[in-house]
Parts: sequence; structure tokens; C-alpha cells
Amino acid sequence: MYYDNLLNLCFEALLHLYFTVQSNDGYTSATARNAILVKFLKPKLKLVAYNDQKKNIQLMLRVGRQKDKKLELELLEIKKRAFDVYNAPDL
Repeated sequence: MYYDNLLNLCFEALLHLYFTVQSNDGYTSATARNAILVKFLKPKLKLVAYNDQKKNIQLMLRVGRQKDKKLELELLEIKKRAFDVYNAPDL
């Protein structure tokens, strides 16, 4: 359940980002991408479905608000790691 929610959160955030960037004309800077993701993730803190992801969302918001960080790359890395753990064979 934890990794399901984490994967869903990452997929939803990245899809929202990519559709928003695609609908904009021209180049979208990393700062603007971070702002789009922060704006998307902030309401997720209050949703009951993401109660187990509250700390992760807060960390994502902190990363997104830093000027030298790229939240998009962090989400891709989190998604990759969560997917690897989720699909790992049982030992």
C-alpha cells in the first residue's frame, strides 16, 4: 500500500507537470517546473488517501522550493526506486 501510494503520487505529479508544460508555449524553466509541482503537491497533504505519504510530500515541497534543486529529477529517482522495491522478488 505504501509503495502503491508513492508510485501513484509520483506518476500523477509527473503527468500533471508534463501536460502543463506541453500546454504552455515555449520553454519552461526548472524554477517554473518546480512551482508547477509545488502547486500540485500542496493540496495532496490534506487528502486522506496520502496520509502515509505526508512526510514524503513535505520533503518534496521543501525540495521544490529550493532554487538550486530540481524536483522533477527527484520525483523520477523516487519513482524508479519505489518501482524497483515494489517489483522486487520475494526472498
